[in-house]
Amino acid sequence: MTKPSNAARLPGLIRRLDAELARIEKEVGPQPAFRGTNWGELDRWRHQEAIAFNRLFNTLQQVEGASVSMDGAGHRMRMAGVATSCTSGMHGLLRNWQNAAHRRIEKERAS
Repeated sequence: MTKPSNAARLPGLIRRLDAELARIEKEVGPQPAFRGTNWGELDRWRHQEAIAFNRLFNTLQQVEGASVSMDGAGHRMRMAGVATSCTSGMHGLLRNWQNAAHRRIEKERAS
């Protein structure tokens, strides 16, 4: 059995990330509102969110062959031939990848 092309994989990966983002949001809950005195609460939430995203990125690397890097300049990801970056966090990185994947699908359809 042959492996589907990157372009053929994109719609399924987009749907998978929608489901994974919903799962993470349900798992960690919404970000607590900043009140100036709840640093501990915010730190705990950020820690739980980071654990959930790191678990997802590890799975994407192992199962989907994703390449993910995070440094002081932001986050970068390449998966199924689509690359993106984000300076606003892991959630934003996944949404940016989905947007880039949608653009790739539209480009493929137009050609």
